[in-house]
Amino acid sequence: MMRYTSNCNGVFSRLSSSILILVICLFSCKPKNDLQLEKVFQSSDHLKCDKVFANSRKSIVELNEILVQTGVVDTSEIVGPPAAVIHVQGKEIILNLIKGNKDGDNFNQLYAGKDYKLLLNYKAKHYDNRTEYVGYCEVWHQTLHSKFDVEGLDNTL
Repeated sequence: MMRYTSNCNGVFSRLSSSILILVICLFSCKPKNDLQLEKVFQSSDHLKCDKVFANSRKSIVELNEILVQTGVVDTSEIVGPPAAVIHVQGKEIILNLIKGNKDGDNFNQLYAGKDYKLLLNYKAKHYDNRTEYVGYCEVWHQTLHSKFDVEGLDNTL
């Protein structure tokens, strides 16, 4: 008499292992925001601020929230160096402009300092009496990394 053996257990075992590996890969590859930028409600005393960025235009206009500010360092010199200010874990971090590119209305700026890097990438949108900015920023600190969508306005204060 011939005995029939099934390979179903082996197939299901391999399929379960493949699904488990796929799920682990999906969750480990998912981008996560390791660094949280803190909201502040006024521009830095150390910066002559020309632009402010937050999660949305509404956050800036109605709630007075700021995540990233750009401008020049406020010095006794006629013109200070270009810089950005962020707040992380209760500390104000001043980052110097390392590289900046402008292509029409598209801006790409890289800032660095105190083991932090900030990439600010945005596009200017011009309206009758104002300019708004829409884009994203990425922040690195050692092995930590975060990416945020941002909207910005000229600082008119």
